[in-house]
Order: sequence, then C-alpha cells, then structure tokens
Amino acid sequence: MLVSIVLVSVLKKLTGMDCPWDLAIYGGSAEHSTPLYEMLHGNFSGHCWPSGYSGGIFSAYAWCLYLVLRGRKARAVKCAFALITVLGLLGGVLQMARGAHFPTHVIASMTLDYALCFALMSPLLRRAAANCPTQDNQDGNDHE
Repeated sequence: MLVSIVLVSVLKKLTGMDCPWDLAIYGGSAEHSTPLYEMLHGNFSGHCWPSGYSGGIFSAYAWCLYLVLRGRKARAVKCAFALITVLGLLGGVLQMARGAHFPTHVIASMTLDYALCFALMSPLLRRAAANCPTQDNQDGNDHE
C-alpha cells in the first residue's frame, strides 16, 4: 500500500498538471493548455495528477490481494474489492465537486494503484496457486 501512495506522490511532482481550481476558466490564474505541452516546455507548476485522496483509498486494493493469499472466500474478496472501488470513486467525486481534480485524475489513480498492487503481488499469487491442490487431486486419488 505504501508503494502506491509514494508513486502517486512522485507522479504529482513529475507531471505538473494543474487542478481545475488553478485554471483561469474555473476562477484560477493558470492558462489552460495540454499537459504534454506543459511538460515539454518545463512547466511543472501544478501538482494534481493523479488524485492523491482517492489514490490513498485505492491503495487498499493490496488488502484484497492479501485476502486472496490468505485463502479467503472469493465472495469476501469481491465484496472488499467493490467496497474499496466505491469508496475510492466517492472520494474522487467529492474532490471533483471541490474543484480539486478532473475525472481523469481519479481514474488514473485507480488504474495505477490496481496495476501496481497486482504487479507486486503477482509472484506471490502464482506461488500460492502452485501450492494449491488441483481439483482432480483433492480427493487424494491419483487417476494415472
């Protein structure tokens, strides 16, 4: 979880994207331009992409993968995953209502956190799957 929170923080500093409330069309002082243009010209004044608030919530996807490794029932894991997704999106919508983020900032946080958690946990999931008995072999009879 900590790795995804740190990644979001680093990306906020590296991308330099403005928040909606910073843009002149929404009452701020920054002129609207494309993020790629700003990055190519070295303007890293903004610190809003990806969304940190919802990113912190989405980092709990690691908890879902932990539940899988602990052998919890699929229904419990699906419920936890759905709850984290709903809370993260709700947090993102609240931030959008304040003018702190665009929808793409929240979606980027969700995607980054999910991908990072899955990538870091993937070797552990593979190892756990290799140690699980197969369906054919659970009764203890070898049919060879």
